[in-house]
Amino acid sequence: MTNGIGNTPEQSPRPTQSDLIRPIGKLRVVANMGFGLQYVRLDHAPAGVLAVTGGTITDIRLHGDVDSPRATFTLVGPTGDSAIIAVSTAVYLDSFGDLVNGRLVELTADVVRPFRNGPAHLQLRALNLA
Repeated sequence: MTNGIGNTPEQSPRPTQSDLIRPIGKLRVVANMGFGLQYVRLDHAPAGVLAVTGGTITDIRLHGDVDSPRATFTLVGPTGDSAIIAVSTAVYLDSFGDLVNGRLVELTADVVRPFRNGPAHLQLRALNLA
């Protein structure tokens, strides 16, 4: 049996990891929503709440300089949903050895919304290996 372009299922290209990553900011988190902990998508969590989540580190980018190193990375959850994680200098100095592409982690972070209509991201507080 062939598909519309003539490939059989055995010949069809397999999706890459980047094909499986959904829009950024949709990662599911456990957040303190003021009336207890709730399991919500990041884009539904208000700014300033504490969130806990987990996933795989991808796309690490280093920022700053030798005196004040910082980083950002994308965290991809098991469903392909993802979020940008910002790492301050203080947290970076405690966790830089654990920031490895492909590593499975759980983290605690604050929800940040720098722009009113833009996607939320997480400001890392603590990182633990899963």
